Amino acid sequence: MEEMLQFLCSVFPQPAECLAAIRKMAKRHEVRKGDVLLRPGEISQRLYFIKKGLLHCYYDVDGKPVSAGFFMENDTVVSVGSFYSETPSEDCLEAFEDGELYYIERDEFFQLCNSYPSFCFLALLLFIKYLTLFHDHARLIRKRRAEDRLRLANEKYPELFQRVAKKFLASWMGVERETLSRPTRKNRRRSK
Repeated sequence: MEEMLQFLCSVFPQPAECLAAIRKMAKRHEVRKGDVLLRPGEISQRLYFIKKGLLHCYYDVDGKPVSAGFFMENDTVVSVGSFYSETPSEDCLEAFEDGELYYIERDEFFQLCNSYPSFCFLALLLFIKYLTLFHDHARLIRKRRAEDRLRLANEKYPELFQRVAKKFLASWMGVERETLSRPTRKNRRRSK
């Protein structure tokens, strides 16, 4: 748990009383690859912090899973629409690796926000971080050709390309799986 508290304080310092409250509220949760933490139709009631492991968030389109994002060590994770508005989630949140998580319940999260302005500001900073990441990803998908998307994503998130199966990366990048296997122009030039 200390890693989580250190991470939170690195984003925005928290008073000792807030850290003590988080210690009381946070629960440790071990996951196995394939464990589902949230199913479509459920209301997201937990904010997760990943100490170890990889989580995959996806939704269904015409019976096919579409990757919305991947979360790894030191990431916080919720189904945004469901968690904040208490509506049924369209997302599925699944463990892609065995891992160790900590979580606090939704009502505890809002209790911390109400009790500690510094925690509320921390939550805002993390919300902005993930909003920015999703915004950047949406622009990448909409503005770039498939080859450029892959190159830029691999440069920005090299660890994902080592830890995530190609079919899920392809879905996340909005390209066909075969596109991930094709060499880029740059690689083709090197091989000539």
